[in-house]
Amino acid sequence: MRDRGALAVLLSGLGGLAISAYLTYSHYDQVPLACAQGQVLDCAAVTHSSYSTLPGSEVPISVPGLLFFAVVALWGVLVLSRVFERSAWAERALLFWSVAGLVFALYLVFVEIVRLRRICEWCSAVHVLTLVIFLLALNRVGRPTVPETGG
Repeated sequence: MRDRGALAVLLSGLGGLAISAYLTYSHYDQVPLACAQGQVLDCAAVTHSSYSTLPGSEVPISVPGLLFFAVVALWGVLVLSRVFERSAWAERALLFWSVAGLVFALYLVFVEIVRLRRICEWCSAVHVLTLVIFLLALNRVGRPTVPETGG
């Protein structure tokens, strides 16, 4: 494998994209999520709260997640297909994008823990994937390109 980091970014993006799509589907089709229902773990309480949609709309908060992870996955595809190679601007763009995603995810974690006092496992998985993408992006910035060896 040429670039394991880019592959990890791609797979994390695809995982987040799948979960965000599931959360969006559940919102629009009003299908109950497959998750625990308890005092602390309660996806329904989180995904049906006033924080679950973009302010002033009926658009679920998972839609920006779809966009975030689609861009991340596209970045991974473009790097792995060598459209971007290992250019400094592409690495910085991923870092910037992942910082924006992480700030948003940290806000949502705050809402879950402090405001709602409930945790959604699916949302937590998205938050963890966002953190992983940020750490992968941070690891890539400033690293020199390693030339391939024949073999």
